[in-house]
Amino acid sequence: MTTLPPPEEHLAPAEHHPLPKTTWQRWRDWSGTNFVISVLIHLVVILLAMLLVVQVMQPREKPKFKAGPPSPNPPAEHSVKVKKSASMSVPTISKRITTTAANASVALPAMEMSAQMPDMMSGALSNLGASGLGAGAGTGGVGDLAGGGLISFFGRKVGAGLKGHFYDLKQLPDHTPTDVDGSTAKEIANHVKILSDFFQREWDESVLQKYYQAKDVMITPQIFMPKMASEEATKAFGVDKETKGLHWVVLYKGTVTPPHAGSYRFVGWGDDLLAVRLDRQAVFAAAYPQALIPEMCKKVFPTLSSLPKENIGKDMVKGKWFTLEKGKNYPMEVLCTEAYGGLSAYMLMIEEQNPEKPYPHRTDDPEHLAYPVFQLKKGIPIPSGGYETAPDPVIFTAK
Repeated sequence: MTTLPPPEEHLAPAEHHPLPKTTWQRWRDWSGTNFVISVLIHLVVILLAMLLVVQVMQPREKPKFKAGPPSPNPPAEHSVKVKKSASMSVPTISKRITTTAANASVALPAMEMSAQMPDMMSGALSNLGASGLGAGAGTGGVGDLAGGGLISFFGRKVGAGLKGHFYDLKQLPDHTPTDVDGSTAKEIANHVKILSDFFQREWDESVLQKYYQAKDVMITPQIFMPKMASEEATKAFGVDKETKGLHWVVLYKGTVTPPHAGSYRFVGWGDDLLAVRLDRQAVFAAAYPQALIPEMCKKVFPTLSSLPKENIGKDMVKGKWFTLEKGKNYPMEVLCTEAYGGLSAYMLMIEEQNPEKPYPHRTDDPEHLAYPVFQLKKGIPIPSGGYETAPDPVIFTAK
């Protein structure tokens, strides 16, 4: 018979039910409780600091301005005009300030800005631009123009006047030599043949454009070039490195207007040749010395006066009379050329048939008159050239 265990052995052991913990007890049970509390405190401090900064740095509200009530009578508008001075010039500095100290500081006085400053700068720049010349302006020129810069015997690159092109008959545009390159009678005859073709074709510039042409264009307000070396032309046009002084041609072209109506004729001198066409009519030619060019002129310009027999005589060569109307524009062409020799001279004056004042007699030769220089701009210096001229040039207008 089996013995059964006591009844208390079949009872399950009593379960342990712990009491629920509070929030504070849970915090204390965490590992690193003090560290976590420190981090939380710092976060709170940082948040408070940020709020304080935002409050302090916040921009204040901009004040608003309210316009007053409109006036029943608004003020009248006045237009201010800046009065320009008649002549402006760049102010000069009376004293020059210099210093030798390496660390010296110089205080410059403040420049007073006025309405004249733009005009001053404009005048200074125009003078600077006007002085652009060919390479020979310093060796063969008439000096400084009032407000216009330097000018060579053959002109300058800006301004009013006749526009001139330089042609070298000794070479083609690609620098190939021609049969006009020397001082023999044949080469001079070839030079004259080209000019004869040019004149007989009614001053057709395409005849000259077959040959080498300078890039620079010179504008001249007068044709008054006293005795000079023929190389001055190559220097003035900036081609003295590409060609020498013989067998060149300069052709000036433009439109001129007389100062008043009247009958005129040109008076002057040309060495080797100076020829003028006005209103498409040949009115003047002067050539020297006695060789092929004067003979050519007698054939091409048969209606003109006889040519001189000696160099720069007391009386100049006189052209054909022509009549001009006041205010009318006339095309004008002037040709200068050097074929042989080495010296050149081109002087163009003008005589009016009924001048307001009689022309003065020359002081060195009272039997002959001193004629006025033909000019296209007032105030142009007249170089001394061994021939006395009238004191007042005749000023035409160039266009």
